[in-house]
Order: sequence, then C-alpha cells, then structure tokens
Amino acid sequence: MRTRVSMLVVTTVVSGQLTVGALAAHAAGGSITAACPGVVSGSTFTLSADCDTTATLTVPDGFTVDGAGHEITAHDPDPAAGPSGLFLGPVVTNAGASMDLTDLTVRGTGFTAFGCNASATPTVGVLYQDASGAISDVKVLDITQHATCQTVHSIQLRAATGPQTVTITGSWVSDYQRTGLLVQGDVTVHASANTFGPPDPAVPNPGGLAQNTVQIGSPALAAPSSGTFTDNTVIGSSFGRPGAVSTGLLIANAAGLTVDDNTFTGAGTDTGISFFGPNTDIAISGNRIERTPIDRPGFEDNFGYGVNVDNSSRLYTTLTCNTFAGWNQNLVNITQPPCITTPADLPCVTIGKFTEFRLDAYVASEQPDLTWHLVSGELPPGLALLPDGTVIGTPMTVGNATATIEVSDPLEGTSTRTFTFCVKSAPSPGPCPCPPPPPCPCKGRGDHR
Repeated sequence: MRTRVSMLVVTTVVSGQLTVGALAAHAAGGSITAACPGVVSGSTFTLSADCDTTATLTVPDGFTVDGAGHEITAHDPDPAAGPSGLFLGPVVTNAGASMDLTDLTVRGTGFTAFGCNASATPTVGVLYQDASGAISDVKVLDITQHATCQTVHSIQLRAATGPQTVTITGSWVSDYQRTGLLVQGDVTVHASANTFGPPDPAVPNPGGLAQNTVQIGSPALAAPSSGTFTDNTVIGSSFGRPGAVSTGLLIANAAGLTVDDNTFTGAGTDTGISFFGPNTDIAISGNRIERTPIDRPGFEDNFGYGVNVDNSSRLYTTLTCNTFAGWNQNLVNITQPPCITTPADLPCVTIGKFTEFRLDAYVASEQPDLTWHLVSGELPPGLALLPDGTVIGTPMTVGNATATIEVSDPLEGTSTRTFTFCVKSAPSPGPCPCPPPPPCPCKGRGDHR
C-alpha cells in the first residue's frame, strides 16, 4: 500500500541509514533525498511514501532512486500567478554524470499551458542531461498541458557534451503531449520490453499538434543518436489533417540504430516509422507494423504509411521481414525484399510417394508477383521446383539434398534461402497374418461304408 506524505520530516539516522523527507504542502524541488520521504543507503535512495512537488527534483550523482512502487507527482505551484506560477523544467533529472531510476511512477497533473515559445523551458517527466544510467520498471504518465506546445515530453535523453548510454527496460510511458521518448545528440539508447503510448487524447487535435511516440535523433544537435530498440510496443496517433504527421517512431539524425521485433500500432496512426535525415546504418527487421482505423470523429486519414523514408536516408536503411497491416501504403520510397517464411529444414517426404508442397514468402508490396528458381545445389531426384514456389514430383532416392533457392519480386527485390530436403524410406510392411487353422477333424463318427 502506498503512503502519500505532504510534510517535512526531521532527518534521522537508523541502523546506518539516513531517513529524510518533506513536511510541506508540496516539496519545492531540490535534491530528491531532501525533498521526498525516504531512506538513503549508500548510493541508493528508496522512497517510503508518495512525493508531491512543485519544482524539479534532482538526483545526486551516481545515485539510484528506488521508488518502491511509490509516485512522484508534479503540480503547478500557483497557476493563478501566470507563467511564474507554472511548473517548468523536468520533474526528475540528474545532478551529475549518472542516474538510475527503478520501480517508480512519475506523474503530471495536467499542467497549465504557458504560451510555448522557443525560449520556454521544456516540461519533461524524466530528463537525462549529459548523463548515463538506467530506467527500469518506471511509469511516466500524464506529462501534458493538454495544449499544442512542442516542448512537453515524457522522457528526454539529451547529450550535448559527449557520448552517453541510457538503458530503458520494462517501463511505460502514456498520455504524453508531444513525445513519449525523445533521444537527442550523442546518446546510445537501449530500449527493450517497454510500452510507449498512447498519447494524450485531450491535445486539441485534429490539426493542433503532431505527436511522435518515440523520436531517436534530432537535428537540434549535431551528433547522431544510436542504439537498439527491441521488443517494445509503440502506440501512435493521428494528426487528423494534411499539414503534419504523427509518427510511431521518428528517426531523425541517427547512426547505427537497430529496430527489431517491436509492435507498432495505434488508431489511425499517420506513419508507423518515419525518417528525417541524415540517417546512416539503420536496420529495421522483424517488426509488426500495424494500425487500426481512426476512431475519433473529425479526423482525416491523409497519410497511413507503414514506413516512409526520405531520400537522404534511403540508401543507408535496410528493411528485413517486417509485416504490415491496416495501412493505406505499406512502404514509401523504400523496398523490402521478400521474406521467405518456409523453414530451411523441410519435412521429410517418402520415396515413391507423390509429393506436392509450396514454398512461402511474405511481401510488403500490395501487389506481389513472386517467382522462384533454383540458384545452386539440387532437389532430390524426382522432385522439381515450379516458378510459383511449388515443389512437386515423386522422389526416387532416399537421402538428403541441399538446394539454394531464390525468390524475386519485380518491385521489392530478391531473397535466397538454402533448404535441406529429406527423403525417407517407405515404411516396411507388417508381418503377414497367420493363415486360419485347418478345421478340426471329426470325432466320434463311425465308418458308414
């Protein structure tokens, strides 16, 4: 059970642990170890109750904040006072070169919009500023003003002075205003098994604010971002008008980025994955890139692209075995070779028994035109490969055979796979049934000659 504390607590030392806390209506920011109730043990600060704040909480250099299931909730200090009474800046940020967060919820309360402009301080749930660290089992929720300001983000990783590495696992971002996860500059991010989205539905759309669930890389900083993005769920949205695009994943100034085995979804998402270059060495593979129909009245479906790649990124981006569903157009300005889905080790067939089966491949093109042919090796004697991928015939020899087979599509290109064919012996007949016994001789009958 969580406890919410809204008062300053006298600092005490119990069994070598420093117990600290806050006894004001809301903490006024500062070091989290002084502003929020909890226990310091070494370089770990563990919350003992929920904590409310009206200003940024900083985490000492090298510290881990263990939320122990508690919440940090940010409030506008005095909305009636105008801009000076509004929450500006991050809710939680680092005070040094590293910060770890675990088992914690960081929540906003529907901040008052402050007339967003270029010089406004971004409002962010969790900010890593030129710092490395790890985020695990963390929820960042409701970081929004329900407005159109573009500098309101749930998690922001920003490195302007040198390379940083941040790992995000098992976390959840929801009801963000502009971006759920924003990665900028020389940051290597490793994000896995997280859920990003859905965005704040109260933002004044259609036509108000394009919302990007995840953005990796930014033209605002010269250095590109990099890393891995694996096994996440990304829930996108729709701008609802032709003037801008809401994207599940925006890749904008990244180099050395792998995006694999994720699920992209969302009601009427404008684009699943979008590129804004320059980008280099980008690999997109094994993702389920899908969307469902728009479910809000007044929203137009002007885009509906699965993957949309700009010219500067196209030559440096590879797509492999991604699947698509629900889009108006799966691929824009890029191709994906056919994905052979038949396993390389084929089931055994029986010598002397007619066989017919088909090799399969997935094609992202809306009008696939596949042709199969043998590149090297050979099929077992008696079997033949037809251009439509059908293997047909009566195998004549027991044993294995290896053959490399290519499938091609005139728009999407070619793929090859080396298959192992197996021909087994016919099953041996069972033992012959015993003949019926002869009739028993007659007994007790006399000779009537």
